[in-house]
Amino acid sequence: MARSLLVSTFILYFCVTFAIQLLEVPIVRLFENVICDRYYRSVESASFHIHSDIDEKACKISGVQDELAKLVGWKVSFDALPGIF
Repeated sequence: MARSLLVSTFILYFCVTFAIQLLEVPIVRLFENVICDRYYRSVESASFHIHSDIDEKACKISGVQDELAKLVGWKVSFDALPGIF
């Protein structure tokens, strides 16, 4: 009885952790899209129009990636807080 409860708890924990990790990449991609969009809409550039989609390659510049790295760093820090407390 105790062994099956322990195994069930471990399986549940594994499934939840796995699902959270699967969501990590799309979340970072969403952050990158928002930061990139905000960056190019604030910079006056003739090559980007306000109503067109911004190419993903254009989001790999240091200004966007620096902001993304800060945001992901804060996210990791705040995600660790419940475990610390």
